[in-house]
Amino acid sequence: MERHQFSRIYPEVPKSQIDALAEDIKERGQLEPIMIHPEDGSIVDGWNRYLACKIVGIKPKVEEWSYEIHGPLLGYIQSKNLHRRHLRESQRAVIAAKLVAYTSEEEDAQICAPVSQEQAAKQMGVSRRSVQSASKALSDGIDELVTGSYK
Repeated sequence: MERHQFSRIYPEVPKSQIDALAEDIKERGQLEPIMIHPEDGSIVDGWNRYLACKIVGIKPKVEEWSYEIHGPLLGYIQSKNLHRRHLRESQRAVIAAKLVAYTSEEEDAQICAPVSQEQAAKQMGVSRRSVQSASKALSDGIDELVTGSYK
């Protein structure tokens, strides 16, 4: 399974957190299903659960994302990730820059509507200037910002 491109907007968590989740799943089972895209099977939400299930050696529980049930895909991913992650300002700025870039390329309203730099900055709690700087870092390929690592 692969992560959906919009899911990759958010940085990966450290291996230690995935290992801790794997231990929890081993002890209590997988409590939340992994949400997958119905067309390509990519993981929309639950990448860390997927990795933890692989470690434990269990077949993960999955459900399909549906526009009719969950609303626009990008909004769903934002809702599931934004407030449960402890992100630094620079990580939030990179996420905002990716939101602007990805939504400007997307034409399907069920996936998302275009997001301006101002909107993305507000959503992520950063300044528009931070989004502009992150956009430049993304286009220039500055690895530390682009990967948005938690490390």
